[in-house]
Amino acid sequence: MRIGNLFYEEKEDGTFDIGFVDENVPVFNYQTYKLTCHLDKKNYQKFKKKVGSLDNIVKLFSDRFHVNEFNNFCNKHEIKYTHKVRIGD
Repeated sequence: MRIGNLFYEEKEDGTFDIGFVDENVPVFNYQTYKLTCHLDKKNYQKFKKKVGSLDNIVKLFSDRFHVNEFNNFCNKHEIKYTHKVRIGD
């Protein structure tokens, strides 16, 4: 059963969100766990240039969104982002 679920969204203001959602996580009393990484406009442009096509996101970070791979990629290419975690619906 796949718990992880990659998501990403290009925002109208030129920023970008990427992350994953796990639903019914036992350690969190079967609640939803959501991790969102946010890139501002400048850093999203750098990210997009290094990734190439957005279709490459799954190839680079998996459909479960390996956050360590994402972090290493961003550090390597000097891409800054913020992140937030939400537990619960």
